[in-house]
Amino acid sequence: MSEIEMFLRDFITPAKIKKYAVSVFLFAVFIHIFFGNNTIFRLNDTAGSMIGTGIAFTSAAYVINTYPTAENIGFYLTLPVKKWRMFSAYFFALWISMLIQRISFLIPVIAEFCSHAAENLLLLILNSAAAVLVNIGIFLGKNSKNKSIFICNLVLAAALFLTGGLKVNSGCKAVLAVLFGAGAAASFVKRNVTDLILISEPRRKARRKCISNYFWRVAVTEKIYLTNTACILAFLFVLGAAGRQNPILINLLWCIGAVNTPFLTMISADIKTSRHIDMLPVKKNSIYKQYFMFLMSYFVLINSIILIAKNIVIKEAFIKEAFIKENLIEDVFIAVLLALFETILAVMLEQKCRIREWQTKQELWKNPRKYVLPLAVFAAVSICCQISKLLAISA
Repeated sequence: MSEIEMFLRDFITPAKIKKYAVSVFLFAVFIHIFFGNNTIFRLNDTAGSMIGTGIAFTSAAYVINTYPTAENIGFYLTLPVKKWRMFSAYFFALWISMLIQRISFLIPVIAEFCSHAAENLLLLILNSAAAVLVNIGIFLGKNSKNKSIFICNLVLAAALFLTGGLKVNSGCKAVLAVLFGAGAAASFVKRNVTDLILISEPRRKARRKCISNYFWRVAVTEKIYLTNTACILAFLFVLGAAGRQNPILINLLWCIGAVNTPFLTMISADIKTSRHIDMLPVKKNSIYKQYFMFLMSYFVLINSIILIAKNIVIKEAFIKEAFIKENLIEDVFIAVLLALFETILAVMLEQKCRIREWQTKQELWKNPRKYVLPLAVFAAVSICCQISKLLAISA
């Protein structure tokens, strides 16, 4: 077994690869049949590049910081393998799994809706490789407490996103992506291979004493919840900047805010809490009330950030004052309704359709139930937009 296969079997299995292949094929057929001739879905090169970079960066950050089999890497590092081979194996395994699980769904979108499909696909592959390398560099710098490496890779990450928004040809962007990737890889040279081990730093107890809600205490304590939320927030701003002239992409902002799967499965993921809930009568059970308040406060917060992202990054918001007022009032109304709708539906899913048969957290978070809420949100936003258009026409 090669070094790449060692890491790759931790990230993805052959059975999952087959499922993803079938899913991507069906997804490609679906968008070609229903949206192939719709010009409103056309993406320019800048939007495609930024969306691809955002997905690659946030996905890599999520996997690196929530490595599901972190105990295995301790064994891998005891093998008589050269340092550069171990780093390269970790990179390629992470990159391949990310291409299969995330980027593969973006490939048919770019092929169908971008004018320069071949150039954008090549740029997507190079950007995803650079994003993985930069993420590994950030992780190594954080683990080794080396601030210079950490800061340098943060700068490279910011530069990678900025180049995605530049209105230059794909060739220049590809060269820059290669340079950023090489810069990130250079930070591996003097690093200890043991820095690849995921370090869980205990949080201060005093930080949790003032939090009465059980679910907020869990969210603040466990790293996975904060990491996933940070990745979602980063992608919200990237998607907002990329889709400022595309109403479909702007509507997707609300969906992205509703896909924080760890938050939406906190009861399913906590076996002891689930047993406690099942033992108590529904009327005397305060767990769901705490969960409702937790999700409500989260969705209010995330929807407020979406409002900020929409009304800051959209160019038209700075040009037409009337556009700002009308859109802002409409968006605030939608944000409040969505927060209530998302909370009620999320709590109902945990009450009525709790996920019980799972072995690992990764398996739990990838359950098909995760798509119910974002699809419902997209449908609700689309209906709200249509109603607002009809009201505007009648007025």
